[in-house]
Amino acid sequence: MLKLYDGDYSNLTFLDYIGEADSVVISESINEDYTLSFYYPQNAKCKNIKVNNLVECEGQFYRIISVIDASMEMIRVSAMHIYDADSPTVHIPMISDHIGVNPQAVLQTAFQGSGITLISDRDDLVGNDGFLIDFFAVDKTSPKGVMQSVIENCGFGEVYKDNKSVALIERLGTDKKTKLDLRKNVSALTITRDMGDIVNRLYAYGKDDATMDQYIGAPYIDSVESIEKYGLKVGYKDYSDYTKPQDIYKHAIWEFDERNKDRIDIPSITIEGSVIDLAKIIEGENSFNLGDSVIITDIDGNSYEERIIKREYYPYEPKETSITIGRVKKDMAFYMAQMGKLAGRYSKVSTNSGKITAHNVTGAVSTTTDNVNISASGTQTSDKLIRVIVNNNTKVNIGISGSNYVFTVYDKNGVQAIGFDTSGNMTFNCSQITVGGKVLKVTGGNLTIDGKKILTEE
Repeated sequence: MLKLYDGDYSNLTFLDYIGEADSVVISESINEDYTLSFYYPQNAKCKNIKVNNLVECEGQFYRIISVIDASMEMIRVSAMHIYDADSPTVHIPMISDHIGVNPQAVLQTAFQGSGITLISDRDDLVGNDGFLIDFFAVDKTSPKGVMQSVIENCGFGEVYKDNKSVALIERLGTDKKTKLDLRKNVSALTITRDMGDIVNRLYAYGKDDATMDQYIGAPYIDSVESIEKYGLKVGYKDYSDYTKPQDIYKHAIWEFDERNKDRIDIPSITIEGSVIDLAKIIEGENSFNLGDSVIITDIDGNSYEERIIKREYYPYEPKETSITIGRVKKDMAFYMAQMGKLAGRYSKVSTNSGKITAHNVTGAVSTTTDNVNISASGTQTSDKLIRVIVNNNTKVNIGISGSNYVFTVYDKNGVQAIGFDTSGNMTFNCSQITVGGKVLKVTGGNLTIDGKKILTEE
């Protein structure tokens, strides 16, 4: 039965039981929001069913996001899991670079003081095997935003949620291999085979773009059978923790291994259907949870073993559960989100005219063109000429201009102090020169060293 509380999770105040709720449905997807929705009759209890209050269902709390008058008799309530609802509201101004660290170290920084507990005592936490990442600074974000950024950085990882306690683990669910059979407990089955993500020629790179070349004589490996069946599909992967060619090869070849459930050289299969959870009505039957590996059999007897990546179920009614099984993959929505994030990051480091400001550039800058301009008071190149500018005043020119080599230094007044003449001879234009501690200068029309006149032949 659903329970209603006020909105303060840190100091819960019970308001009422809402046992007359109808069509209570929970929707869960790996690394996406968990939601709860239900209908409720228009009665005296509705005064407490309002946005921001909390609903407890199956031990988990959901924050009410919207209440809609669906009809004269019913309201429709939509709620979001408390982690998904509350973690984006915690503002993090800035998280600095974390280079070569355990992913959990980044998350600890992000979740500290957020009111959300990061679980640290599980054996399956991402990074417990020594895996390290380079996490670059982000600003104007939230704990949930950092969690997603860490997952993208790692290339794997799934969020385990227990109210306001969360963890980034290697995978949700278990390998119970619950059997789902179209002839027994599955209906409305659809099977989609997608070859859009296939890679059967894999270029593998390690740290500092190291390759497998010295180990196998080529920077790539082929899945010959996949190429013959689906045509050549080229892609690459970075294994930035490894420098030895044999280590890069070992990880690359696993991508094609038949024992790898996430191998990249075959089509991915996505299966959707409605399932009767026999565990609710038959003792001894296995149930199934988000992330579980299941074996599903179609009407022709073909079996597929994949994971439940989404489920929508009714905890209090004997209705069929809708599930999607397949692989956790980056779909078009993921890439569009990434484009949005890149655009946001670009807007933070660029000027109104579209130029990148110098204080936002770190590391090495390379270019295939001859003209680079990094801010109005920074360093620029033109025609392979490097120019150092301070406060809009040129201080040094060095490089090639046209057919001439240029080396020019200017004094504080902007007058050339050192440079080459048109014949290639270096000239000095200054009041004095110090050589080996001796001051060479012109005094009273005579060339002197430390004030002593140098005799010259008439």
